[in-house]
Amino acid sequence: MKERNVYDFAKEPGSRAESIYVPDPLLIRRHRAGYRGRFTHPEYGGELVEINDDGYRDGAWPASMPAGETRILILGDSNVFGHGLEANETISARLQADYRGRTARSLGSRNPPSAS
Repeated sequence: MKERNVYDFAKEPGSRAESIYVPDPLLIRRHRAGYRGRFTHPEYGGELVEINDDGYRDGAWPASMPAGETRILILGDSNVFGHGLEANETISARLQADYRGRTARSLGSRNPPSAS
């Protein structure tokens, strides 16, 4: 009997992809663009995960950086990705919200996919 992967995701209706991961020769695997599903770990609450067209857990990104925007790239593992968190609870989202409350400048933080 195959053991259940507690770090798996359950595809949601409207997902444009069957699974969250796609094989990658360099990273081993990366996030599949257009995936929408829920984190199925038994210690969490089925948090929604949406992967944008660029393969990141984020909304759509503009083709070019808007004038006056500061961008921060956040690198990390599953903690930075936000396993067990809704998108607005991730480190990236919290940093954006905190920054917006302190300055008139726009902040775009990016949470790239992890191989974990």
